[in-house]
Amino acid sequence: MGKKMQGILMTLLALMLTFTISSTSVYAAEISTGEIRVSVNLRGDYPSNEEYVIKMQADNPSNPMPEGSENDIYTLTLKGETGGKLPGMTFSTVGDYHYTIWQEKGTNTKCTYDTSVYHLFICVLNAETGDGFEVISVLTEEGKTDKLNEIQFENRYPNKPVPPNEQEESEGPEIYPAPSVPVKTGDSSDFLSNMVIAFSAIIGIALISIYKRKTNSKI
Repeated sequence: MGKKMQGILMTLLALMLTFTISSTSVYAAEISTGEIRVSVNLRGDYPSNEEYVIKMQADNPSNPMPEGSENDIYTLTLKGETGGKLPGMTFSTVGDYHYTIWQEKGTNTKCTYDTSVYHLFICVLNAETGDGFEVISVLTEEGKTDKLNEIQFENRYPNKPVPPNEQEESEGPEIYPAPSVPVKTGDSSDFLSNMVIAFSAIIGIALISIYKRKTNSKI
């Protein structure tokens, strides 16, 4: 009886040790993803103190989320033309995980906020060695297939108006039109022609008179 009880106790102890080791291995089998850089580029006459809100939400509420998330949404707030990072996440189960990332529209009516949407796909696999996990992360912009390393938003503001005095200087020196040269009419040329004709007529008449006098004197 004592040997049977001892055997039962040893079996239970072995089972407990096996369960403990197995539980420890499952708990330790986790993998984390890297951070994702996010930048906001501004164009035009933009304010320096406006804040821009970036949101990341899991397509499935059971997906792991970064620390600090609320209601299954992680919020990243950037001030001015700066950059930030979406923190990595820790996974302990094999599977596919999808996330959507976008910029929340601000309240500045002069700004055209970038409405681009990004998708983060994470695939967690068992490691080929049989110990732990492997992870594949793919970041793309909605409607495109190129794999990205970071997220960029571009917000546009109206350009700063140019003061009138600066606008005149930028246009360059004023160019005045060249003075007009009076166009000669045909009056002077007609006058000279008439003078030449009259002078020729006078000479002709004078020569004829001289010729007649010479002729009469010979007779």
